[in-house]
Amino acid sequence: MYNLPPWMCMKDTTMFLTVLVPGPENPKAKLDVFLQPLIAELKHLWDVGVHAYDISLKQNFQLRAALMWTISDFPAYSMLSGYSTAGKLAYHPYRRNRYGFRKNTLVKKTPPLALSGPEILASLYELGLVKATEPNAAQTNVDNSHGSGWKSKSIFWDLPYWKTQLIRHNLDVMHIEKNVFENVFNTVMNVPGKTKDTVKLREELNQYCRRITQPTFTLNKKEKAVLCAWVKNLKFPYGYVSNMARCVDTKKLKLFGMKSHDCHVFMQRLVLVAFRELLPQKVWEALTELSLFFKDLTSTTIKSEHMMKLENDIPITLCKLELIFPPSFFDSMEHLPIHLAYEARIAGPVQYRWMYPFERYLGKLKKTVRNKTRVEGSISNSYVVEEASLLCSHYLEDNVVTRHTRVLRNDAGVACDPTNNVTNSYIRDLAKGTFNTVTTYPGCFVNGFKFHTISHGSNKGTMNSGMCVKGSNYNDPEKDYYGRIIEIVELEYPSVSSFKKVVLFKGDWFIPSLNEGVKIHHAYKIVEINEKKKWNTNEQFVLASQAIQVYFCEYPSLRRNKSDWLVVTKVKPRFIVEVPQSFNNQEATLPREALPYQEDDVELHNIAVDDVQIPETVNDGDHADLNDELVMESEFDEAPELNDEQVLRSDSEDKFESYDEQVL
Repeated sequence: MYNLPPWMCMKDTTMFLTVLVPGPENPKAKLDVFLQPLIAELKHLWDVGVHAYDISLKQNFQLRAALMWTISDFPAYSMLSGYSTAGKLAYHPYRRNRYGFRKNTLVKKTPPLALSGPEILASLYELGLVKATEPNAAQTNVDNSHGSGWKSKSIFWDLPYWKTQLIRHNLDVMHIEKNVFENVFNTVMNVPGKTKDTVKLREELNQYCRRITQPTFTLNKKEKAVLCAWVKNLKFPYGYVSNMARCVDTKKLKLFGMKSHDCHVFMQRLVLVAFRELLPQKVWEALTELSLFFKDLTSTTIKSEHMMKLENDIPITLCKLELIFPPSFFDSMEHLPIHLAYEARIAGPVQYRWMYPFERYLGKLKKTVRNKTRVEGSISNSYVVEEASLLCSHYLEDNVVTRHTRVLRNDAGVACDPTNNVTNSYIRDLAKGTFNTVTTYPGCFVNGFKFHTISHGSNKGTMNSGMCVKGSNYNDPEKDYYGRIIEIVELEYPSVSSFKKVVLFKGDWFIPSLNEGVKIHHAYKIVEINEKKKWNTNEQFVLASQAIQVYFCEYPSLRRNKSDWLVVTKVKPRFIVEVPQSFNNQEATLPREALPYQEDDVELHNIAVDDVQIPETVNDGDHADLNDELVMESEFDEAPELNDEQVLRSDSEDKFESYDEQVL
């Protein structure tokens, strides 16, 4: 349900179990048969609606609903849409490069136009494809689908509004990001059986392009050992990610058993750190740009112009990767990021359209199975019981702990006021001074974070002592202060009515001077601090409400030039969402329970377009001459001249421009 506040949307309490497909076999093309009752109810909700009661207005109304889109992994995308997701997909965006992609070939084809809903529906009728629910549908679709990507007509076209939707089926960012990361990491680590680079595949490069066949993107045994040891010793804040040390195989020098969220964190936060000292500069830059693309794409707050910039940048990034990795590296998953920024621009933030909440919900449903011979019955029975108990919980008293009233993670039960409003009575209380005694604690829950002192967390598998305090300019990372918590102190102020308490963090601070204690990579927004440069200051204390949690990690490297420098990564608290300021200039709403961890805002990164020079010779010496006849790939007699830096986008996206601000 999308007509809910952000902190309630995509929660399991607002999800409905509408269809339960019996197993154990995958229905595949016959999935539409099981969706018929759902489609009938959706048509009724659109045409007629149901009688409902509005508790806020105390009156009845006619409730109508519409299906906005489907959310699924890539195999289910084919089952729901009726379009095949398997097959060849060619992509050559650096069109005037005659040597990096295909020998003596300039690509001047324009991207295909994005078809509208009525155009797609007309093509399905023209092909003669039918729904899976019709008689003899399987044979009819097989006979009529030759030479076309379509394999059937989806049952969703029965919905009267389906052809007018701009986005009908979402590409799942969760699985795409996981598969892209696994391809990159396994290829760089040269994992047997999982790498996309082999000697045989590398030799095929000479058949298609003029490129040096010696790989520069794989690690040797020593470098892989350093990287595995680095991952095994990593420590993160509580609840940030699972224990990655369990995924390290120090004997085979590989990672295994990583969950989707582990890949999500590694791809967005650790790739740019892990490979900076181990891979050549050009390879590291390409992988870093891919990492930052996913980081910016999954921000909780996005703007249309930011997504348009990502649309322009991701083809350049993929071209850089194509100049580095062999063609076998680029399966369908490596090309899908081309479409993700466009979908975000049209349909909104990614966290409302990916599979994370549904995967967790399906995992919860599977745990309810008690009778494995009656799986569907067990799930249905437990679902009905849970829904009934959840409804009854709304009528219980406030002091009864339910799913709606329980204390959230990293919440001490005391609300902090982020606006720092101070009344005159508080000023008078502060003027009286504190009590002579103070109370110290090893940990503190504040602002949605769980903080520990250095001593308390020394023997733990997590790092919760890192903190950052914003400087005078909140938008300038050069003014931030970084340190570790030495002590947590609670002060008490006497007053006439009650005791006023304030919590302070005593920090071990690093020198904030630029290039001496702090380095910033401005292109990729990487912040480094020198752990040997401590700041001797008398102002060691900060208010706990001012602290933002960070974690520090070193570079995995065989050299010692980076041994004193740590990379700083800021942590956004989970279950916290910032509600934007209201239109009537009132104060912004306080943070509420919300979504899993993501970045707050998009950080725009500059993607460089290099004039790549490809060597004129390759290892085998059998290469095409520069004066050989040039092959032109064009759909037109007179193709427009394009520069290497130009990236073509679909001509059809202009007609969607007017929808951007309305949708987002």
